[in-house]
Amino acid sequence: MPAVGQKWLRRLGYVGAAGAGAFVVDNQLCYSSGLRSLRVVKTGLYLLYQYKVVWTPENSSEVNRNVARAITETLRANEGMYVKFGQQLSTMGHVLPQEYQEELRDLFDNASMYDSQLIKDTIVREIGVPLDQVFEWFEDEPIASASVAQVHRARLKDGGGDVAVKIQKPNVSFQITIDFAMAFLVLLVVEKAFSIPMLWSYSFTVERFKSECDFTVEAENALRAKKLLHDAYGDAIYVPEVHTDLCTKKVIVTEWIHDAVKIDDKDGLHGLRAPLDKVLHLAVGVWAHQIFSSGFVHCDPHPGNLLVRRNPKAKPLKPIPEGATMETVSVPASEPARAGAVPADTGDLGGGGCPLGFDKMFAEAKTAKPAEKDVVVRRAQPPPGKVEDIQLVLIDHGLYIDLPDVVREDYAKFWCSMILADRHELEAMTKKWGMSDADFFASMTQMKPYQAKQGISQILDTHKNLHLTKEDMAKIHMKIKEKLVTVLQDTESFPKELLFVGRALNYIRAHNWCHGSLVNRVRVLGIEASKGLRDREYYRFHFTLRVLQVLEFVKQRASPLWSLLLYVLPQTAASHLARFGMALDAAPEVMADV
Repeated sequence: MPAVGQKWLRRLGYVGAAGAGAFVVDNQLCYSSGLRSLRVVKTGLYLLYQYKVVWTPENSSEVNRNVARAITETLRANEGMYVKFGQQLSTMGHVLPQEYQEELRDLFDNASMYDSQLIKDTIVREIGVPLDQVFEWFEDEPIASASVAQVHRARLKDGGGDVAVKIQKPNVSFQITIDFAMAFLVLLVVEKAFSIPMLWSYSFTVERFKSECDFTVEAENALRAKKLLHDAYGDAIYVPEVHTDLCTKKVIVTEWIHDAVKIDDKDGLHGLRAPLDKVLHLAVGVWAHQIFSSGFVHCDPHPGNLLVRRNPKAKPLKPIPEGATMETVSVPASEPARAGAVPADTGDLGGGGCPLGFDKMFAEAKTAKPAEKDVVVRRAQPPPGKVEDIQLVLIDHGLYIDLPDVVREDYAKFWCSMILADRHELEAMTKKWGMSDADFFASMTQMKPYQAKQGISQILDTHKNLHLTKEDMAKIHMKIKEKLVTVLQDTESFPKELLFVGRALNYIRAHNWCHGSLVNRVRVLGIEASKGLRDREYYRFHFTLRVLQVLEFVKQRASPLWSLLLYVLPQTAASHLARFGMALDAAPEVMADV
């Protein structure tokens, strides 16, 4: 072989050996951080190519689907904090196209699990004593695995009871710095390529996620939330006990909760005989209280973190009596006898289960047909339960926002202004936050097209047509496309805490949707917001609310009397009512439902 050929062959060998060595080091010592970063770069380049070269209005859906699938595959393969980023994206159904929502929904499932011996070694290293000195037994198989931690069940010695032991995965502390650096790079590229402000909230978001990885912070959050919620709701809300003597930055030990079901588990709630509307009303009210009154907000209330159980003080459930009323439901064909179900001989009814993601949260759930693999069955309908017999359990207290008083009060004013359609106050608040369009931000907040002229009619009906239509979604997406670049005039003025408050409200809204939107959440949030106002403003809100409710009723149901007001009310009163979206010279309109 010529000398030149041998030279290049040696060079290729050196490169191959170096690459193989780098791969081994990256895989064995660096938890594949280099490979994960390469995946991000590859996906970022693919995103730019698709939207800058391939995208046209005609193929937009296909492009959205391809990019969303590539992003989801990268997030799932990289795991760790990337899953956190994906879960944050999955709650932005009002911003992202439908294709993104459909692809991102599965990020809630299938997190990898580490070997039990490695996990045990981590616990011993953290608490400083052998496991058999602390636990009577410790289950090797984890009962849950999330993006940054996995949970094992154990029992404390000396009658300490069953506990949940949450351990940070070994790779997280090494990967987190590189992950955040890659997130910064991706956001920078997107901001420069599409002229959309992306980096303005980066530092704040990173700080929140970093604090979530410190389990001593989670323990402190749980203790504080337990006191605040017990003071406000008594036994209706429960936060598990924390064994602070066993908590470190990477390990937290809490009370094990028996016989609880996720808030989206329809069959489980049915078995508890939980009054769904009251349970959902309580859940919405709890988060409204946190946001507008205490200011200490649990920002990760996904279904796995919001559980429902029988109140330990409630009487035991009685068997369903013979001859009980039958109800028709839809369950998977593989489990036709679940929850006492028997095949039905009636026609199809709605209700094909509840997705963990948010891909269909805007759909018309009440008119949805059962999923393809579902069957319609009939089962015994138990006697209705009492909400006092049910208890909401909040777990996983790693991600909290502590709202400054000025932000909490301003946000309460903003919600009250939306309810009253007080355009003057709405525009004043959004201007203070550096927002150029009050209606746009109100639409983003309520997750429905907002128009001040609807006024008080938004909260008059509590159960009628609570779902967004496709036309509503189209309006929102069109507004977002037109205004997203310009709506934030001053990003430094916008309270970044509201980003995480919005995340929490998205989850709560999804739980309500999952059960058919039984609760008028806008009404609940508006009334709770008024409790966060000062006394004078609180009474003013409720007085104005009652007056506008009466006038709206007259306008809709008694047109002659409304016409009489055109001549009776002085001009000053007419101008004041116009401020609340009730122009006296306008013809009565059909009430808009929430």
